[in-house]
Amino acid sequence: MKTKKTNDIRTLLGIQLSETMLSMKALLVRDFEEAGQKLTFEEWMNLLPILEKEGLTQKEYGKILGKDKTTISRMIKAWESNGILKRVKSENDGRALVLSLTDEARLQHELGFPLVRAADKIFKKSMSAKEERELLRLLGQIKQETKHFLVNRG
Repeated sequence: MKTKKTNDIRTLLGIQLSETMLSMKALLVRDFEEAGQKLTFEEWMNLLPILEKEGLTQKEYGKILGKDKTTISRMIKAWESNGILKRVKSENDGRALVLSLTDEARLQHELGFPLVRAADKIFKKSMSAKEERELLRLLGQIKQETKHFLVNRG
């Protein structure tokens, strides 16, 4: 039997967004597996910041993903051993190591884009263009407020 407290929590925005994200992620995980992708959907997403901004340090990368040093270090070591990622000397600071995707990782990442675009069409199927723009605006607003709160909280 559900209690009123349980029902009330389902109306919270964070819970709704989390459940929606989990549902969307499940679809993409399935699609990546069925397509025989070498990268999992989670790896694909985690590599996106490096693809978008070459030359990130391990520390910068961890901050973007919101993951602790140990987790980031394990991920990077595994990717290095699998030929997905390499650490190279920074052009700006020869002492610093930055993250760089291998050509194979770039190819595998590129192969994931059609799957992500196809899933996006499913997500937006019952939305008008106006509703989509409004949803993106609202999500951006939530993201901005959350980041602002995190920075100013202390």
